[in-house]
Amino acid sequence: MVTIDQLISRAEANVWIAAEIIWKPLQDEAGSFDESFGLDSTESKQCILEITLTKNPSTSLRSLAGYHINEALLEEEAFQPKTFQVRLEQGRFLTPFDRSYGLTENPEFGLQLSFEPSPYPPREQWKTPKGAPDAMKFWERKTFCSKRL
Repeated sequence: MVTIDQLISRAEANVWIAAEIIWKPLQDEAGSFDESFGLDSTESKQCILEITLTKNPSTSLRSLAGYHINEALLEEEAFQPKTFQVRLEQGRFLTPFDRSYGLTENPEFGLQLSFEPSPYPPREQWKTPKGAPDAMKFWERKTFCSKRL
């Protein structure tokens, strides 16, 4: 099973990465990937995924015209397949940003997806990391939340 999805890196009105990704499961905790990987009665699942960042622009943003994104900012190595350990957890989670700043009054989410390493290209795969990429440290972002409670 190979799936096409998207990876977007943006803050306020700035966009750095808005690309389709291709991912395929390599192995889950049982040793063979089950196509119904979603959570049921268990609280977490793990798997190994191969993810390839493509140069194809994301279809979820209405217009990317005028944006200097994807291959304009990233080295060619960023578009090679990479392997990730991925954990999907069910529970009650604050976003990593909210946790780091103690913003406990903000909304909680029912799912948390954690990557090792980060799904964003590492610093050395950015053409010019000085400036916004160094300030935002995208390559340190490993945890994402979904399913607002």
